Amino acid sequence: MDRRNTMAKQSKQERARKYADGAREAVRRAYIAVSRHEAKLIVMRESADKCIADLQADKAQVDATVEAARIVDADIAVMLKTAQEVAASVFALKLGTNSISAVIAATAEGLGMDLSKIAVPPEAAPGESLAAVASDLEAASVAAVTED
Repeated sequence: MDRRNTMAKQSKQERARKYADGAREAVRRAYIAVSRHEAKLIVMRESADKCIADLQADKAQVDATVEAARIVDADIAVMLKTAQEVAASVFALKLGTNSISAVIAATAEGLGMDLSKIAVPPEAAPGESLAAVASDLEAASVAAVTED
């Protein structure tokens, strides 16, 4: 019976050793699998960090571009307003010029002049300001009315 107990003990010990060996192998494989997975996660995290850094740089560039565009837009708005004011002034000057032209035409007609035969130089002569011309025109107009 001793022998049977001894063999049974050896069989139990052998089975325990096989189970322990199997457990060790399972732990070894699990460790390898987890280590490989951790390595992949580290690479993925580094890729994600690089992507975040790139996106933050892109966002900063877009923000700077948007700010520059906002400044340019404000400058354009000022220039547009100024151009509109100039256009309104030019229109008012044109209306005034049309009135002056009508007075000149009426005065010339009263004096019997043909304005189409007068050559117009590209630039006004020195001292020939619009005020001086208007004064001369007024004097001519008064003279034409008094002659009638």
